[in-house]
Amino acid sequence: MQGTEHNSLLIGGLDPTGGAGILADHSVCQKMGVKPFTILTADTIQSNDRFYAIRWSHPEWIKEQLRLILKSNIIQVAKIGIIENPAVLYMVVEMLKAANPQIKIVWDPIRASTSGQTFYPWRIKDVDAFLSDIYLITPNKKEFLQLTSGVDEALQFIRAHTYVLIKSYDIDSVEVTDILFTSTASHRYTYPLNPHHEQVRGTGCRLASGILCALLKKHELQEACSIAGKALQEYKQSIQELKQQVT
Repeated sequence: MQGTEHNSLLIGGLDPTGGAGILADHSVCQKMGVKPFTILTADTIQSNDRFYAIRWSHPEWIKEQLRLILKSNIIQVAKIGIIENPAVLYMVVEMLKAANPQIKIVWDPIRASTSGQTFYPWRIKDVDAFLSDIYLITPNKKEFLQLTSGVDEALQFIRAHTYVLIKSYDIDSVEVTDILFTSTASHRYTYPLNPHHEQVRGTGCRLASGILCALLKKHELQEACSIAGKALQEYKQSIQELKQQVT
């Protein structure tokens, strides 16, 4: 097997603008010195501010791409973004774990795009049978609240099976805080609030792929979340500076 350079995998959708999705994931990996394989789960027609259409990749196409990659490479970390439904997610997770039981899978359970398109309405019951096979899930607070009607019970259940980083858990006039929940503790990551933070697309994709890169470089999860969070803040700042230059 190869497994020396390409030992990470990005699974997600194509945003032609590169603002989000697998292109955003890949740009983060490049910046952090990681060379991932990629598998496309969906193609989209969208601009920076409007979503027009989506075409899902056929599950058998995804399966065959994944089979070939796993046959000749040891994948240590994988990030899953937009995916059609629980059946496709289960197929992907099952194949990844069968190929490498020690793999760390980061799943970003996207329910809607920043540009306004809604996707599969993920609930905890959709993934409870294989939640323990996923290393980390990264919903924002709105997505987490939509995962179940019993929030406290859901958090307790998730913490017993995996780790969860809830993005933008607390927001006030000057700061935004993400919280990582493990089985026994919680860790807060607080950053200055960018007044235009909601206008920056693909932040969830970029954070999850940053965590993937840090995990691949053998950082512990708590530190990996910090590294990825700081990198995301730098990206947001660069986007804001670019907009100011243009205007």
